[in-house]
Amino acid sequence: MRKLIRTAGAVGKAQTALSRRGRDSYKYNFSIQVAQVAGLDAITGSTVTIQVGRQTKSLAVSTQPAGVSVAGVASFGESLTIVATLYTSKKGSKDFSEKTYRVSLVRLVGGKKKEIAYADIDLAALASASTIPRRAEQSLLLKSKAAPGATALLTITSTQLAQLDDDTESLSSAMSGTAGSDAGMSFMSSSSPTPHTTRPGHDEQ
Repeated sequence: MRKLIRTAGAVGKAQTALSRRGRDSYKYNFSIQVAQVAGLDAITGSTVTIQVGRQTKSLAVSTQPAGVSVAGVASFGESLTIVATLYTSKKGSKDFSEKTYRVSLVRLVGGKKKEIAYADIDLAALASASTIPRRAEQSLLLKSKAAPGATALLTITSTQLAQLDDDTESLSSAMSGTAGSDAGMSFMSSSSPTPHTTRPGHDEQ
């Protein structure tokens, strides 16, 4: 069963690679300055972190823990870095196809982590096809039952690093995984972020 699931996943990735053929791809750096999360009056005294990542939890990058003040504010003043591959969009209304990340507010209790609020954000929509960095301030209202009204204040700067030419390589790599082997699937995996001041992270293609 496990092998069958991996085979189905590899086929899906091969189909994704096929859909991207003929489209330009670029490597982008996203610097996410996490200022604070306000509206946490319901959980004052708690310790929380902000995590940003895709669907795979191991790919998330996170801030250092911060306490929630009596005013219901958790201040971070920390920068997170994500390097992502963006693909040009087939729609003329935007530069790149969607690249959605989840911004999660995680509560630390007794050594355990629990997501208590989140919001999804399309980083590709904040990137410009120009080589000039783009800076955008974001006020994200997080979905939460534990902390209704929680709002994350972020400043996101996107910078184009390089134009890629890997359509053929991505397709052949994806097809090599259809046998369901661990080796064939390893190209899709990214290592956990190495501790650093800016806490860099990388996502899958």
